[in-house]
Amino acid sequence: MMKRRLYILLLPLLAFASAVSCSKQEMDTASSIGFGVDTDGNIPTKVTDTSFEGPDIINVLGFLVEDAEPGNDEGRINYGMPYIGAYSSSTVSPLSFSYSDVTATGYEGGKVYASGYYWPKFDNCEYEALHFHAYYAYNTTSDGITTGPVIQYRSDAAPVFEYNMDIKGQAAKEDFLVASQTASENDVELKFRHTLAKVVLEVKLYDWIGAYDMKWMFDDFVVGATWDCTHSAWIDSDKTISPFSVTSTANVVSFYAIPQTVEEFAVVWNYHKEKITLPTSLTLAAGFANKITLSISRDKVIGVVIEPGKPQQWDTVENTNNLN
Repeated sequence: MMKRRLYILLLPLLAFASAVSCSKQEMDTASSIGFGVDTDGNIPTKVTDTSFEGPDIINVLGFLVEDAEPGNDEGRINYGMPYIGAYSSSTVSPLSFSYSDVTATGYEGGKVYASGYYWPKFDNCEYEALHFHAYYAYNTTSDGITTGPVIQYRSDAAPVFEYNMDIKGQAAKEDFLVASQTASENDVELKFRHTLAKVVLEVKLYDWIGAYDMKWMFDDFVVGATWDCTHSAWIDSDKTISPFSVTSTANVVSFYAIPQTVEEFAVVWNYHKEKITLPTSLTLAAGFANKITLSISRDKVIGVVIEPGKPQQWDTVENTNNLN
């Protein structure tokens, strides 16, 4: 049996055959690790697009899972033993691959990415599986400020993400998707979930024609928060801005937001400004499209419609495992 320190070596494909196996036996290609990517149907991962496409980047970290203790069916995930990607206090670097790089495989509509890693021989060591954290997101840095999710290291727990909205650009242009999965063989099934709420703001004009030039303003709007992979939930979501403004010259504008509750906002148009207090607060729920529709005349708001009871749920984003 090899000692655990051997698993700290993050070896590429050519070195895995002799160094990664618990039994030191050469591994054949049938035991390679692949990540399935399925884009069947509409997958609204972005404001303007509806499916994965090149060069969308999917990121994966993999950790060894220890054998379960007697009386406990689940083994402990050893976050000190990264198997796929680099994960330490000095370096957090997942395996990243572009959707344009994935290769078609044996079932209709399915694609799989060959990771360059092999499954360990679990029957010959003290580990029983691998646990994967995957994410897909828009991320950019401008003037020293990074918007989107930034992964953070934790030595004894799953990573967390620090997320900041793109204030200067009004809103992030893509959703932030996460997946978590434990597996020990075959191609890995990754089922992504939405962490953000999609917000749709709509204007309907009644008695005038002209440029919309609408400005929506929200006070105490949450623009920064921490996503906890352990509990699959947002924590520390108290970074706010007043006002958070969205300007549009079209009748509909969309953006992604950290889940929160909206009770009131202001709108500016045609040299008018009006504060709107919603009759029922609108909960911006993760994985839902949340819509506010204003009916306006030249100088006043004449109607507001929200859809708290009928949110439009997005299609589930799934990477399938039926590749064998």
